[in-house]
Amino acid sequence: MVDLGHADILPGSGAGSSVDRSRGEPEASIPKGTKMRQTVVWALLGVAVWSSAAWGLGSRPNGPPAPRSDKDALQLIAEAVQGGEIDADTAVLYRVYAVMDGAKLPSRFHSTVPLRDGTPILREARSRYPDLRPDVREALDPYLFPGGRP
Repeated sequence: MVDLGHADILPGSGAGSSVDRSRGEPEASIPKGTKMRQTVVWALLGVAVWSSAAWGLGSRPNGPPAPRSDKDALQLIAEAVQGGEIDADTAVLYRVYAVMDGAKLPSRFHSTVPLRDGTPILREARSRYPDLRPDVREALDPYLFPGGRP
């Protein structure tokens, strides 16, 4: 290698590294700050991948179809009751899930249309509570009575 008199143009030279001038080879050291930059880049990449998966921005080759966007979850549940697909007690439970815990709502009732107000749904569930099936009442307890049943 020709010595050009500038240490900073030799391979591996620069901030945080040094060159063994007798052989013209860089010493085994990592420039200061490189490790931190790599860590930050990998962390940001991980967050980007996680958030795209969490928000459903990726493709859905094997998953359920994308939620319908023309009706909200309450309308989809009402249609299922009218069509005889679910009973009235299950509809009460699903409406509460739509308001309080969308992850528990079956995927066919998911929608991208936001709900306007959940208060009437919770009031209806509380008023109908004594007449609901025991399994539905048990599923509703954490949502209607967060501190435990009175």
